[in-house]
Amino acid sequence: MDNILYHRMFPNFQPQEFRCPCEHPLCQGDGMEFWFLSALQDLRLQVGFPIKINSGYRCSIYNEHVGGVKNSYHVKGVAVDICTRAFSPKEKHRLLRKAFQRFTGIGMYTTFIHLDLRPLACKSVWVS
Repeated sequence: MDNILYHRMFPNFQPQEFRCPCEHPLCQGDGMEFWFLSALQDLRLQVGFPIKINSGYRCSIYNEHVGGVKNSYHVKGVAVDICTRAFSPKEKHRLLRKAFQRFTGIGMYTTFIHLDLRPLACKSVWVS
């Protein structure tokens, strides 16, 4: 997707936020699904504050390198990890409340929140 179209569709995010950080020659770099990015943009508009992406798309090689699960939704292009270090408790609560309405995989960690769009039958919420 060219940058002009990307900016119009997802004005609160930059393509590089979602790229796989590895530099392996077989890595395609970007595999995020359009419908997932649309859901994330909607979440950003609903919460009304910036969302910093720690991790978006991961190729299978990089996913294994960082210890990601074998069938990670990051590899499928339908998951992100959001940095929560700068969030106030009120902002974190607002983000989670809105995320529960749209996302089907939500993981809460000390410094980030994982969001994904897995099949509805597999809906999952966890705290680590």
